[in-house]
Amino acid sequence: MNKTLTNRIIFLLSISGLLVSLYLLKTYTSQSAIACFSGEGCDIVRKSTYAYPLGIPMPAIGIFGFGITAMLSFLITLKHKFHAQFVRVLLLISFLGFSFVVYLTSLEIWVIKAFCSWCLTAAGLQLLIFSLSIYLFLNESRN
Repeated sequence: MNKTLTNRIIFLLSISGLLVSLYLLKTYTSQSAIACFSGEGCDIVRKSTYAYPLGIPMPAIGIFGFGITAMLSFLITLKHKFHAQFVRVLLLISFLGFSFVVYLTSLEIWVIKAFCSWCLTAAGLQLLIFSLSIYLFLNESRN
């Protein structure tokens, strides 16, 4: 897979994560029902103390992270003189996002003991973004 295609996939995955996070933020702030594919897991996760770190709804953090990733991916397409730095920052941000979703998913498994299908979707998207960011970084380093 070439670098351009890899970066486009990262951008599309970031936009998908942004949409998931926007949907969840809407349900968090309006306290409306979440269309959950894992029964009541999404509501259990939303009601946990971990859903609002420092009073911030967790989906807002997702919007920020996926938004930054989408922006970096877009900047990489411009072939700017800072192209290599943007690739490095994308790898760092995607690593931080991946680490964060590993932590959150661990909380769902061992502490909350409930699964949110939307959260797991966002975690899967973040895993793919991180994996592709590694690939992009390694290919960028070779040139």
